[in-house]
Amino acid sequence: MTVTVIDAPTSRWPIVLIAGSLLIGLAVRGYVVVQPPASSTRWDHHEYVRWGVLMHEEGFAALYDHPPRETLMWNHRRSRAEIAHHPEFYVCNYPPLAAYALYAQIKALHLFDPTLTSNTTAARIIYALLSGIGDCLVAAGCCALVRRLASRLAGAIAFAVIMLIPPFIIDSARWTQTDSWVLAPLVWTLWAMLTQRWLRAGLLWGVAMGLKTQGILFAPVWVFAFLLGPRRRRIVAAGLLALVVLFASALPFTVHSGLKWFEEAYAGNVLKMYKVTTLKAFNLWYVDLLLCDDLDAGAKLLGVAKDVWGKVLLSAVLLGSAVLIFRKRHAYPAVLLTFAAVSLLAVVIFPTRVHERYIILPIPFLVVAAMWHRRLWIPLVPFLIAASFQMTALDWLGRGHGAGSWPDMLAWNQSQQLERLTEEYEGLRAALPAEEFAALPPPEKYLERVCRAEYLEERAQFAPKEWVLTTVELLFAGALFVLLLFPPGKPPSANPGGMAKDRPR
Repeated sequence: MTVTVIDAPTSRWPIVLIAGSLLIGLAVRGYVVVQPPASSTRWDHHEYVRWGVLMHEEGFAALYDHPPRETLMWNHRRSRAEIAHHPEFYVCNYPPLAAYALYAQIKALHLFDPTLTSNTTAARIIYALLSGIGDCLVAAGCCALVRRLASRLAGAIAFAVIMLIPPFIIDSARWTQTDSWVLAPLVWTLWAMLTQRWLRAGLLWGVAMGLKTQGILFAPVWVFAFLLGPRRRRIVAAGLLALVVLFASALPFTVHSGLKWFEEAYAGNVLKMYKVTTLKAFNLWYVDLLLCDDLDAGAKLLGVAKDVWGKVLLSAVLLGSAVLIFRKRHAYPAVLLTFAAVSLLAVVIFPTRVHERYIILPIPFLVVAAMWHRRLWIPLVPFLIAASFQMTALDWLGRGHGAGSWPDMLAWNQSQQLERLTEEYEGLRAALPAEEFAALPPPEKYLERVCRAEYLEERAQFAPKEWVLTTVELLFAGALFVLLLFPPGKPPSANPGGMAKDRPR
């Protein structure tokens, strides 16, 4: 099914829609960014500032040398800056191109606040600015992609959807996260691939990989493009160019400390970080978490580690999807778009170690696909609603209330309620007969039993919401997979290679 071109060449509606959604989207982001979260991912924002402070004090190339020192964070409840203590501070695990952005941000912050305090209004605005620009570039890329497949008005609608849907606003303005840093070049990479501008595509992919490790998630799309052909030599050259961009941007760090940047940003991120089944992502592994209340990705399921199961499932889905899409490639106006949407959706549903905010990775590609395959909107809208709640999970679930948070809850109770529970235990010694008191567990076990009862009582308030959101997300993600893998038929604009041909300019 294609979107009928209904706008005349001189129609002003696309321009009005783009301008209006841009102004509204930026205004909403401006309002949200000055409303700091009480806790949650203010620590991620603080980490960005601390990495910048390290470069500011020790030099640009020192970023990957060691974890940064503790620095100031603004406490809004006490209206003062305080040294922020956290048990886990890391060496920078962002790729080299991101380091240039972090360096520019800390220099900008220094102009407004020489104390370099995080979580202030100035800091939040400065650190959200590049993400807001990234959102605009993602929206513009989606508009460009849709205009090649449908109409100018459809492209403007896609732009407006990206600018106004909550997941992007939450990610860039609420959490001042950097996921649009990688999505912006990835969306334009796909545009370049569809228009067969392969060297430009390689350059953009290199930029994406240089900004965030998640840029490597586009590797299956490149492999699929190579299998589709033609012009395989250009595709290989473009892939090599992407690596040149990545390693060239890392030269200052390579000269200073060898491949330490690669160990932290790629080897460490992929192999060592976050060995848990899910990080508040309501995907397949959240079902497992709700059933067993255990986040350990190394735990065995049918004799195989859950982490391995996640990789096997993802590989199987990617391979099976590639075969199905390749066999039906004539039924798509842009087969690479379909595979990109499927592969990135699979990345957030099937593997372990997925963060809640990664749900935005497939959204631009799903929105673009929905502009020519209208039935996709039926599951996409509830999927976006579930994604919005998932993006705010750290607000209403926090870090210590969701499934799998028992170890954190026990540690917190032991530190906060030890004195009270010890007094309660000693009171039982005086109140109970000697025989009954002797039947009680020792103090540490008694403390654990009381904490466990409190934990289960608290979990009972949140578990139904977690089950509903997980079910909704999985149900409609499944519907998206089905509609993407089994298209309605051969559209008039399809072409055998799956690459959109250049239109006359």
